[in-house]
Order: sequence, then structure tokens, then C-alpha cells
Amino acid sequence: MQYQIVAIPSGHAEVLLTLLAKNGGAISREDADQALSRHDPVRTLVKRPRRITDALSKIKTPIRESIARSGKYALDDVLCPIQHVAPGWVALIQIGYAVENDDQKLEFKTTTDLQGG
Repeated sequence: MQYQIVAIPSGHAEVLLTLLAKNGGAISREDADQALSRHDPVRTLVKRPRRITDALSKIKTPIRESIARSGKYALDDVLCPIQHVAPGWVALIQIGYAVENDDQKLEFKTTTDLQGG
């Protein structure tokens, strides 16, 4: 098991990754659309589906690159970390937060860990 901090672009990508973390690694298209609409309510209905897939693409690439680097794999050998499964997406990796512990070292925590459950 390997953990790495991955720099994620702000904006829609950050909103969707936060939603994935809060929902245990799975989101529906409806939940993603609602989250992005709250973040950027001016978009037209025509552009909504594309903004979800564009944001997820911005998330997947740095995650795949990080996995390839840490595991010394070729990038082409790394599976897509967030896959489309109707009616939404499921993460094949754990998504969480880097939290500083009492020793000032970073630890990986999921949303459940942070809520004490």
C-alpha cells in the first residue's frame, strides 16, 4: 500500500475530488452536477455533462502519474483511477486527506477517519 500527495487543480476538479472523498469514493452524475452547479451556477445545460468529464480528466492524469512514479510503472500500465460506472463514477483508489499528526508528519486520513468512525 502506497500513499502519495497529489497536486490537484483547483476549481471543478477539486470540487469533484472532495465529493469523492466525502462519499467513500463513489459519486453519481446527479451529485456531481449539483456540486458543480453550486460551484459555478452560470453554465448552460449543454455544457454541464462535459464539465464533469473534463474535471475528472484533470484529476485522473496527476493521480496516474503519481502511481506510475511511486510504483516505477510505465504510465500506460496504470489503470484509470476513477472509472465510469453508470450512473456515476467509482474510485479504484482510496481518496482522502493529508493531515499533520502530533509529530508534525503527514498521515493519510479518509473522511470516515476524520469523523472518528
